[in-house]
Amino acid sequence: ALRLNNPWEGAFCNYGTVIRLPEGGFRLYYRGWPSPRAPCVYCVAESKDGRRWTRPSLKRVMFNGSKENNILLANSATCHSFSPFLDTRPGCPRSERFKAIGLLPESQGSKTRGLGAWASADGLRWRLLSREPVIRKDPNTPHAFDSQNVAFWSEAEGRYLCFFRTWSDGQRRISRSESLDFIHWA
Repeated sequence: ALRLNNPWEGAFCNYGTVIRLPEGGFRLYYRGWPSPRAPCVYCVAESKDGRRWTRPSLKRVMFNGSKENNILLANSATCHSFSPFLDTRPGCPRSERFKAIGLLPESQGSKTRGLGAWASADGLRWRLLSREPVIRKDPNTPHAFDSQNVAFWSEAEGRYLCFFRTWSDGQRRISRSESLDFIHWA
C-alpha cells in the first residue's frame, strides 16, 4: 500500500501505527531508518480509503538539504519507539486528542531514562507533557523499552494502559503499566 523507498525511510522501517481519524480517513505513523549507522526519523502518511497513501510535505525537518519530506521527528532516541494513538477517553481535551509514548533520552548522551508522554491536537505538532519520564527505566534492567511501546485508553478498564518490553532473569518479557491521567503510571 505504501512503498517505503525515500532516502529517509530505508530498509529498517517499522513500528507502523494506523489510526482511523474521526473526521474521516486514516493516518499512518512509522519509523524510517535508512541504515543502522544513520539516525532514525519518525514519519507520517495519510489515506482517505486505507489503500492509497500519500506523504504530506511537512517542511519541518531538514534531510539531505531539503525540508520536502514527511518527517515528524528526527535525530532523537524518541524516534526509535514513538507510538501515537487517538485518545478516546471521555472528556479528553481537544488539545490532547492525540497522545504518544516514546523513549525519553538523558539530556547528555543516548542512555534512556524511560518513557516520555506527548500530546497533540492534530497528531502532527507534538509537545512533551513532562520533562521527566512517566514510566522510569530500572537501571538494573538492560534493554528495557527496546521495542514499540504501546499505550491507549482502555474503555473497559477506565484507564490508560501501556505495554512495553523489559528483561528479567535474562529473558525478554512484556510488562504492563496503567494510569488514570497519562502522567502518573503504576
